[in-house]
Amino acid sequence: MQDPTLQTLHGEQNDADVQGAEYFMKNEIPALISQYSPKDIYNCDETALYYRATTYKTLCFKDERAVGSKNSKERVTVLVATNMDCSDKRQLLVIGKSHRPRCFRGANVSLEYHANANALMTGDIFEQWLRAFDGNMRSENRCILLLLDNCTAHEKLTNLTNIKLQYLPANTTSPIQPLDQGIIKNLKAYYRHEQCTQLLSLMDIERSETNKPTMGSLARKISLLEARSMVTDAWIAVKNETIQNCFKKGEFRKPDELHIAIRPLEVVCAPVGIRQSDFDDLVELQAENKCVPKATDQDRVDGIRQAFAVEMADQDTEDDEPITKKELLETIRNLERIAALGWDSEEILKVRDVIRANMAASHK
Repeated sequence: MQDPTLQTLHGEQNDADVQGAEYFMKNEIPALISQYSPKDIYNCDETALYYRATTYKTLCFKDERAVGSKNSKERVTVLVATNMDCSDKRQLLVIGKSHRPRCFRGANVSLEYHANANALMTGDIFEQWLRAFDGNMRSENRCILLLLDNCTAHEKLTNLTNIKLQYLPANTTSPIQPLDQGIIKNLKAYYRHEQCTQLLSLMDIERSETNKPTMGSLARKISLLEARSMVTDAWIAVKNETIQNCFKKGEFRKPDELHIAIRPLEVVCAPVGIRQSDFDDLVELQAENKCVPKATDQDRVDGIRQAFAVEMADQDTEDDEPITKKELLETIRNLERIAALGWDSEEILKVRDVIRANMAASHK
């Protein structure tokens, strides 16, 4: 009899509806495969990324003592979408907390970006992305199938002309959804590899008699712009073979491919200087709550109030410079325009009045 061992649990496999997944694989997927070509079968999903987090066993120079500190919980949500034959890895969508990060100013930013107070996917953001996707497919005269989970933000939309939504059964995404078979994990592994490599280089460059930075202290300086650049590079680095293999692992494959063995997921090696086990733990770092329900008018008002409360308190690490008077005046004008739309104008104008009162107080 073998001795029991302690292992770290990862993912949601234990919570999966195994019978429901098997039924979907045997009865639903073959029919879907027969109706669409591989290039027209897509999957999309969100993942949370602690973009400033580092290994818990922090790196420091051998002549210095490591000082403990909390790992950064600064996060973004990333929407990933790709098709079965890898001919269309869609541009990533990133959701952060800051509506106007100062690090974006003057930068050539191509990645789609949205913001809300919680850095979560919302029904409004998803609808905007999906309708733009539908328009893109319409312009290419293509009709596609989009696989997605039943996240609260993924409400069933009407008037889509070229996209058919196929919702996966509840609690079956871990064994079925291609992105959950290793694509997102691979994306995060490449991100962490680039992040750790850059931090190790900075540690070496910034070393001096008076300045001996740790990986954690340098990671806290990573800007949202740098994180977006690294996650974009990571998405480019994910190999076509990995994506195709993960679709097959979820049983999305033609009948003549059933005899082909599924390859193991590609292992992204840790950068030199970091133990593979520590690197793997960093890749597995997860966050709950990727989505919130479709916003109501009151939710939008509350979101505006939260966002401006963050700006006024100067809590946004991306907006570390003071807000100018011109920006505040622009905010007041925009709030008045929003109130004119008819959304709970009384609450919106209260926010405007708070900004005015703070401006007046600061100039006394």
